[in-house]
Order: sequence, then C-alpha cells, then structure tokens
Amino acid sequence: MTEINPNEVHAANAELASDAALRLVRNGVAQEGVDKLSLDREVLHTLNRVTSHKLDSWGVADQKASGRCWIFAGLNSLRGGLMDKAKLKDFELSQTYIYFFDKLEKANWFLSAMAELKDRDLTDRTVTKLMDDPIDDGGQWSMFVALVEKYGVVPQYAMPETASSEATAMLNRNLETVLRRAAHRIRSGEEGAHKQALADVYRILTANLGLPPEDFVWQYRDKDDEFHRAGTFTPQEFAKEYLPADLSEYVCVVNDPRNAYGKLYTVEEFAAEIASLVGREDLEVGHTELVGGAEDFLGQD
Repeated sequence: MTEINPNEVHAANAELASDAALRLVRNGVAQEGVDKLSLDREVLHTLNRVTSHKLDSWGVADQKASGRCWIFAGLNSLRGGLMDKAKLKDFELSQTYIYFFDKLEKANWFLSAMAELKDRDLTDRTVTKLMDDPIDDGGQWSMFVALVEKYGVVPQYAMPETASSEATAMLNRNLETVLRRAAHRIRSGEEGAHKQALADVYRILTANLGLPPEDFVWQYRDKDDEFHRAGTFTPQEFAKEYLPADLSEYVCVVNDPRNAYGKLYTVEEFAAEIASLVGREDLEVGHTELVGGAEDFLGQD
C-alpha cells in the first residue's frame, strides 16, 4: 500500500502557501463557501425569469431537513381545494400533526411485527431489516390517506413546525433507541413491553412536536380581508368539512422495471390484504409470486 510521506505534505503546503491566487480562493471559500464563490454571474445574467404561464402564487411548503416529502406532497394536493372553498389567498395544513401520528402508528406497527417475529433468529432477513431501520420518515400516498381518514387534519397554526419536525435526525435516533430496546424485551417475553414502549414513544413525540390538538377554533381572513370565525372543529370534523371524501379512490402509479409488467406481486406482511383486493382470499400468507393481473386489479369496482 502506498504511504503518505509527511515531508511531501510539508512541501505541498509550502508550494500552495506561496500561490497568491489560491490564497485568495482559500480566504474567500472560508468566508462565503464554495457555492457562492462558484456562481457564474455571466450565466446568471442570461437567465430570463419571465414565463408565458403563471402558476398559483402559493407560499412554499418547506420540509427542510426531514424525510416528510410525502406528507408535504399529500397536504399540498389538498391545499388548493380548501383555499378555494374558504376563499383564502394562502394556507397550509399542519405537516407536524400528520407526522406525529405517522410516527406513533409506525412505532405500533414495528412493535407488533416484533411480537409476530419473536421466534425468528436475529439474523433473519426480515428481522434484520426492521431492526436496522425501525421508524424512518418515509411514506407514500396510501399511508397518507390512512392517517388523514383516521386522525383528520388541522391548520398549521393549530400544530406548527418545531425544531424537531424541521430536522428529524435526533428525534428518529431517540425513537429508534426506545424501539430496539422494546424489541429485545418483547423477544424475551417481557409482559407489557409493547404498551410501555408506546407510552415512551408518545412522551418523546409530545416533547419534540407538541401535543396534538383535540379541537381548535377555525378563524381566518379571506383574500378580500374579510374575517370569518367558523367555530370549533375536531381534526376529523375539519377534514370532513373541507377535504374530498374520496381520497381512498386515488392510487399511486409507479414503475418498477425489476419485475415483469402486467403482473401483481406481494410480500409476506401484506399478502392477506393484497389477496383480498384481487379476490384471492385463498392466497397463502408469505406467497411472493404472481397473485393476479394488474389489469384485473385496476379494473375492479
């Protein structure tokens, strides 16, 4: 293996220190960063920001340093209809509210899975995967719809962003510690480990994200600056009043070129659910082969 010679390092330092242009770059990068200094202003001047088509000028919903893209996308898809109905110039639903209950549901699912898999070896592929990443931020449309239908939604002012919702790494690390410890207790047969872990998760979530509101006063000024006080709503009542009733009728269309097209596949944890959707209740749990044609599934009423 090639080794680094300290004398060569010192020689390189001396050469670089004598380079006036590099010294200027070094000082500039230290103060402003590479991105600002590398910006080509000649190219910048050629960019024309006037477009032929103008979109709605809503405020930007920023997920910041979190993996909540699917929550932001889901709520943004509902935002426009609510704004039209209430005649609002701009508005955001609380991403933190949905995120809170997503974490709680994921924790409960993980703990339930650990109970079901407790007789498997720790080196089992499924157990290893779950223990490696017990409660990440990710999600998809069907999960979003399930959360909205169960818990409703609230305006952002009813449960605003926090430092932990905007940068979720530390929160996730703390939750992972609690869940992995609980998984060990569950696998050891400890009574009440699941319930205690959920209580710990809830306490961590409230400390980091705040208490989810049971109800709130819905009042606002519309785009004509007229004041409205619609009354007190629970999150479920608010969703029923302002959101579409057919959210579950929408599906995600994705492309996975790893498998043959026109076929429907499932995995162990979702086999029974998928089988019922395609009319194959006799499907063996754990079956990972073809369970039905995609065209048959999509064509069902």
